[in-house]
Amino acid sequence: MIAAVVPVKRGKITLPFFDYVVPDDLADKIKIGQLVEIPLRSKNESGVVRSLAHTSSIKNLKYINKIIHERPFFNPESLKFLEEISELYHTSLGSIIKSALPPMQKRMLNKLIVQATEPITGKKIFQKPKLFIYNNLDDKKSYLKKIISTAGQTLIIVPEAADVNEIVELLPNQKSIGIVTSYLSNKDLFSAWIKIWQGETKIILGTRRALLMSYANLETIIIDEDWSPSHKSWDSAPRLHARDAAIIAAKYFGAAVHIIGHTPTVENYFFARHNVYDHQREAILPRPLFPNLIDMRHETGMKNFGSLSLILQDAITAAKNGSIFLYCNRRGSASYVMCRDCSAVLRCSKCQQAQTYHESRGEMACHYCRIAQPMPAGCVGCGGVNLMYYGKGTEAVLREIKKLLPDDKREIINIENSEETLKLIKPEKNQIIIGTQLAWSHLNWKNISLMAFIDADTPLFVPEYRSAEHLWDLLHDAAFRMNETGSLYVQTNHPEHPVYASLPNPEAFYVAELEQRKNFGYPPYKYLLKLFLGATTKESGKAESERLFRQLNGLTKEPTDTKITPPLELFPPIQKGRYWQAIILKLSYTDYKRQLRSIMKIVPENWKVDPNPNTLLSL
Repeated sequence: MIAAVVPVKRGKITLPFFDYVVPDDLADKIKIGQLVEIPLRSKNESGVVRSLAHTSSIKNLKYINKIIHERPFFNPESLKFLEEISELYHTSLGSIIKSALPPMQKRMLNKLIVQATEPITGKKIFQKPKLFIYNNLDDKKSYLKKIISTAGQTLIIVPEAADVNEIVELLPNQKSIGIVTSYLSNKDLFSAWIKIWQGETKIILGTRRALLMSYANLETIIIDEDWSPSHKSWDSAPRLHARDAAIIAAKYFGAAVHIIGHTPTVENYFFARHNVYDHQREAILPRPLFPNLIDMRHETGMKNFGSLSLILQDAITAAKNGSIFLYCNRRGSASYVMCRDCSAVLRCSKCQQAQTYHESRGEMACHYCRIAQPMPAGCVGCGGVNLMYYGKGTEAVLREIKKLLPDDKREIINIENSEETLKLIKPEKNQIIIGTQLAWSHLNWKNISLMAFIDADTPLFVPEYRSAEHLWDLLHDAAFRMNETGSLYVQTNHPEHPVYASLPNPEAFYVAELEQRKNFGYPPYKYLLKLFLGATTKESGKAESERLFRQLNGLTKEPTDTKITPPLELFPPIQKGRYWQAIILKLSYTDYKRQLRSIMKIVPENWKVDPNPNTLLSL
């Protein structure tokens, strides 16, 4: 008997498994999905049995050493799901299986032998994903209670680990909850994995990491707050989106998929309207919003050149109770510094992007390369000293708040983009918090009496097709999280923009956004695929990109509606010491998986693959 075995380690994408001879004494015991020990090169490695056959075309095969555990770690459906993820996301099957296994420590595996039981099996039928838009936490709690499986397992995926506690409070049976996030120690992850594998844990709550577990009887998958960019992996392979992976998993496990949230994405709104998704009630739009919209163009006429409008200053001064959250898009004191004599911008020596000025440290910092240098006394180009500071960041707002509220007894803190500064947030205390989106999931929103978007317009002028939608989602998320008695302020220089103008009439935003996406061939009208490469030199990166571009065009010689962009530089073009090039493909939604499989066959292993990307022009 011959067993095809996937080594539990990163290997070649094009060579995911190897054939081994099953010794006669193991022939009656070997099963698909079992963990076995195999000789690989000069070492013994762990592997998972992918398939069994009577013959092999390869000669002089090695023998399997032993079966590590008699009960299969994966059923056939789980293996098929992991293989499809490997194919579509251009990631080694061995590394994906390694992510789906518990920590492979001998002492823990011995414990696993003692606790093993047989899995629940049975074929279920795939159902259409369901979309549900809730208006408040009571609405959400009621829906969760209705759809959580009573017999099988329910998987709930949240955007970030910090969102777990909020969901726990809404669930009916908190004793049977298992939590899976990247914060778990190996010991805790191993314990959680065992209970899920055996079917003891009925409700699994976690981030997208929890999708790659071995389930005994998965019946329901819930994706909460699908609008959040955190549902998408962007910095490491496989770069999967939780919703997309959940729908693939549901195909193999027969699980029901529920996409829930207070605000639908543009794609989800479209799919619900066109019956690709079922929706539980007619309302598939977020609530109308009526924030305090402040036109910042009037401020300069009143001799106010700071970050805080006069209206907002008055509101902050009057807000005596609760916490205040002032949301900024940027860190530092100024987004960039420019010489008024020669118009030169102070730039990073590595990537040539504009540096951010941090007044508190007296430094110019590049947030891409993570390097800093002392603020120069004058322009490095012409030597002039007439330097101007543009764009307001968290440090500038902090300075203005301290000046505005010199006698306020609440602690004023600046949350920059580091885990260390998050410790400054004390949910039980009243504070004035100035921060970027890093602070978002760590706030006690019910205690916030005033929240303000200091410079709401920044995302609107980022050349990414999702930028306006992301601002729309943030506005609705802030309104949803805040106490009903809290006040929401939005400062803008463009109150006529569709994002702001549509807040009282949400459908107008979706209609306008869909029209624009249809014209440019963006989702939901096309499925996007980003291929990108970091090369040691600009010339080698461009040459390799041109070569792949020609090959991709060769795949689409026949009439097709697939569109392929010529190679383009990512922003910034130099990061992590490499020169980055990308190719963007727009595929037909009707058969994008078939097209993806054809494309992946010719994409070299040193290229990074990002299906359904959050961004097109940046890493």
